Amino acid sequence: MPTNSVAPDQPAEVAIDPSRFAVARDVVELILPPDQRDAMFRKVIDAMMANMIAGQSKALGLDEIFAENPEIRDIFGKFAVQTRNEALLDIKQSEPELLKAYANAYARNFTFDELVQIRSFLATEAGKKFATRSTALLADPDVAKWQRALFERAERRSEPEVEKLKADIQSAVAKAQHKNDHS
Repeated sequence: MPTNSVAPDQPAEVAIDPSRFAVARDVVELILPPDQRDAMFRKVIDAMMANMIAGQSKALGLDEIFAENPEIRDIFGKFAVQTRNEALLDIKQSEPELLKAYANAYARNFTFDELVQIRSFLATEAGKKFATRSTALLADPDVAKWQRALFERAERRSEPEVEKLKADIQSAVAKAQHKNDHS
């Protein structure tokens, strides 16, 4: 018998209602249609990587470095392509686990009745369009601009944070070594 209670804070260890899972699996299939899945994953990875690289390039001044040293641009380009391909391979190899994880998450966070309503919506033309285009929104100019700025801020902030972390670790190691030397 399907349960209708919503338990968004339900721990992962709690058994998932099989009837919810069955409908949630249908929802995931509609959101990530098998014949479009690879293209959808590619769009997400490509958009995120393009935005990340653009944000980091600006923060690190890579555009100037690339202009002065085309060979560095080529090296970086090869690295970016390799990273993209590895990310896509990781997703492809772990796709069954990803789909099950999404189905579990939907089953855990929506009631049976809500899942049936979601599945019904996703089966409509508007629902299909919503599902298949939602991942493409990462490439939307406004979202891309926000994401590039986010990566740029993170890159500017990370260098001093990493240097401070290194210094703190070196200091702790030195203190521990000094303590051991005097024991």
